[in-house]
Amino acid sequence: MARPKESHNRREIIVQAGRKLFGRYGIEKTTVDEIAREAGVSKGAIYLEFPSKDEILLAGVREFSAREYSTMTAEMADAKPPILQSMRKILSAFLMRTYDNATSQVHTPEVLMHTHNRVKAETGHMQMIRDVTIELFYLADVYKEIAVSHDRGRLADLLMASLATLIPPYPQNSTVFAEEFKPRDSFQADVSDLLEIFLAGLTVKG
Repeated sequence: MARPKESHNRREIIVQAGRKLFGRYGIEKTTVDEIAREAGVSKGAIYLEFPSKDEILLAGVREFSAREYSTMTAEMADAKPPILQSMRKILSAFLMRTYDNATSQVHTPEVLMHTHNRVKAETGHMQMIRDVTIELFYLADVYKEIAVSHDRGRLADLLMASLATLIPPYPQNSTVFAEEFKPRDSFQADVSDLLEIFLAGLTVKG
């Protein structure tokens, strides 16, 4: 007889099972019964941890978002002048991680941070990215790298708007292009060029 899973790790097992099935089949086609089978627990055990399938999804996405934020804040803490170049590297790495997640599985839960209204609202993922961006603009200002004094919140909003096409849902991921994505090297070139163009316009000319 299988030993019952400890309650302290049962939640994580359920979240990981949900992440796997949501990524493979999507939210609508994944059932609580299937998550229970994948996790090796009873359906009742799932409801002891989560009130609904959606809460399993949100728990997984929040964990991912927290890890992403931790990664970016650690990179920010290690940033050295020129800050705008460090900023370019940090945002480029974030956009490429997002691309890699989005293209690994069409339904991957991490994509929902950008495409699903409730998930976007409850995780606030892009707000966290905006906060990191504002802090980096602040550091660039401190090091006198920005040519003209700007409202850092407005700069962050403009940059987020500029990056919108590099965050899911991608324009090419449409009914016209079926499920095709722009090749990774081409996407990476877009990331590099867009960040270079935006940040170059702020930089003090030596």
